[in-house]
Amino acid sequence: MRFFTLLASAGTAAAVPQMMGAAQPTGSPMAGGMGGMPGMSGGGHEGMDMSGSAAPAPAAPAPVPGTDASTAIPAGVFIEPRLESTQMRDGGQRKDVPYGPFTVRPGGMASVPAIGRPPCQDCFITAMQANIVYLDGKEANINTGAWLHHMVVMKGVGPVFASGNERTPLRLNNKYKYGLEVGRTDMMSMIIDLMSNSKETITLRLVMSYEFIPKAQAIGYKDVYMRWNDVGQPSAREGVYKFKSMARSIPVSGTLLYTNGHVHDGGTDTRLFINNKEVCRSTMLYGRRPGFMEAEGAMEGGMEGMEGMEGMKKRDGGHGQHISDSSTCQDFGTIKTGDRMHIEAWYDSNKYPLMEHNGEKERLMGIMRVYIGS
Repeated sequence: MRFFTLLASAGTAAAVPQMMGAAQPTGSPMAGGMGGMPGMSGGGHEGMDMSGSAAPAPAAPAPVPGTDASTAIPAGVFIEPRLESTQMRDGGQRKDVPYGPFTVRPGGMASVPAIGRPPCQDCFITAMQANIVYLDGKEANINTGAWLHHMVVMKGVGPVFASGNERTPLRLNNKYKYGLEVGRTDMMSMIIDLMSNSKETITLRLVMSYEFIPKAQAIGYKDVYMRWNDVGQPSAREGVYKFKSMARSIPVSGTLLYTNGHVHDGGTDTRLFINNKEVCRSTMLYGRRPGFMEAEGAMEGGMEGMEGMEGMKKRDGGHGQHISDSSTCQDFGTIKTGDRMHIEAWYDSNKYPLMEHNGEKERLMGIMRVYIGS
């Protein structure tokens, strides 16, 4: 699948729309990857066949009650609870902002921009979560032929949040008082990439859930710094292997508040390194929730014959399972100005099959957004 280039600027001011005009599905303009975005150059990648056992993952907090899991979470893996299953913190407020509707033809792709004001002014956004729903409000997912392929939120010209179809929530004030600072005139924009594996035209809305605290009540809160780590879009192959990002220096000192990984199907985990020492491992879980299993009504024989998606195969060896969860690390250490950060993205096509596109393996991804409280 093709990834995306993003809006270069926020554009003109406008209120956050409750319903934006319908977008007609188009071929995805997202082939350029993230390299053109300010502050998001991945700096290349390195693919390596690996054998033997890797170092054990750092210890992670025990899973908390209240997640929407339908199966057990592996020991040592922490899954951030959905926002709707948690209590707001420090007097926070919660707001759901819908975008759309967007129409996607059978087997098609719709790549659409959205722009508007943040959910609050003079505030700190402390948690974010992306979801897609049908017009009746029911969640849309793989089991009904709908994918939140990718999306990115930007404040000004810089990225502040991203999500794939696993829809992992972000929480910045789990232990310390940090959030994304929003001023009175700040604007936010996003790119939304929706995909259909349905036999019928589908109409979707993106719903962004925000938790925020007005500055007047956010006593002691500070702005957060985010570093985007990216391996680029390397070619896939069968077997067990990894891709590595370039190491880059960090310009701030502070607490490592939050990170999680994003890969494509076939990925097993992403690993964050500080000065060549592994400090976090984000594990991918497949089919843990019912929505991430392919339905019987999905396109028979895959997506062959659809514009831009020829040769895309349905899962067989993976029993129709796709990535449903990406584990997180929270409040997991400190970092100093000048420390060097890089990531690795690990794949195992023997365990989780890869998709094919036009008879070739789909290009892969490996991303970790690291939020630092300084």
